[in-house]
Amino acid sequence: MTFSATRISFSIRLSMAALSLLAGSCVAHAQSTRAVPDVLFDEDKVWSEQAVNLPPAPKAASLIEFAVGPSKTLRFAIDTDSLSIGSDDVVHYTLVATSSSGVRNVSFEGIRCTTFEIKHYAFGRDDGSWVQSQRNTWSAIQTANQNSAQATLARDFFCRGNAVDGRVPNLLRKFRNESPRFD
Repeated sequence: MTFSATRISFSIRLSMAALSLLAGSCVAHAQSTRAVPDVLFDEDKVWSEQAVNLPPAPKAASLIEFAVGPSKTLRFAIDTDSLSIGSDDVVHYTLVATSSSGVRNVSFEGIRCTTFEIKHYAFGRDDGSWVQSQRNTWSAIQTANQNSAQATLARDFFCRGNAVDGRVPNLLRKFRNESPRFD
């Protein structure tokens, strides 16, 4: 019996040593993978929004319409001349919403794909000037009626997952290829 007890004791010690080595290597691996995102993804880097300049008023020739759901009361277009992507990865554009009676709302906006948020920078006047938005903060894009144009822009044209889907020429190509033409 001593022989088998010694043998079992030796097996247990060997197993414990193997488990200890395995646990140590798991901890080392976990620590090394924890450090990787800091290097690769700059988790410690704080996002900083770049300053924006308001674009000229949109011209009819530079507007491209895009479909937003089954709405028959509003038509939406972006001003292709205002479309830009900042070094902060914000897509800036001028949105023109036109009612069935011809009333136009013009806004200069930004979309952050990383957080699926929108910011209104300014609203256009009839004389082509801008009035800065009173609510100059980022807010989540909702798919409700009030934000459905922005949700469509983010999902269908500007973002792929949580990143900007290419450069400006690629985004414009998507509008030209995918946008319905309204008569």
